[in-house]
Amino acid sequence: MSDDKFAKLSILLALSNSQAAEAFKPILRSHGIGRAVAVDSNVDALTTLKELNFNMLVVDDRFPNLGGFDFCRFIRLTNVNVSVAPIILGIHGPDQQSVLKARDVGASKIVAMPLTGQSLIKAVSGALAEMKPIVQSSA
Repeated sequence: MSDDKFAKLSILLALSNSQAAEAFKPILRSHGIGRAVAVDSNVDALTTLKELNFNMLVVDDRFPNLGGFDFCRFIRLTNVNVSVAPIILGIHGPDQQSVLKARDVGASKIVAMPLTGQSLIKAVSGALAEMKPIVQSSA
């Protein structure tokens, strides 16, 4: 993946395991990612989204408070820049039903949890390579 694309990335890490999210930050930066910010809950995520601009989200299905699926759906329904950003949604124990649900809530890329540094970099690269347009309606 182009170093230039990675350098322009600002990634919000919204994972249920906050220690893993913190550990991923230096891994992402060592691969040239411009910014990576970890949050602990949906409330923390919303506050951070108001303060900073992000162009990619990494969320897992067990993200505290609302859960990853509902958080992803909420982001897609908002009328802010991040609502069209790629969302990588991690699923613990993925099955057909959860994968279809992830697709339906607007996930750009679906990955199996737990993530490793290598699988996260691969998912980020894949999400960038397979950018899908997000259609929004004001109705």
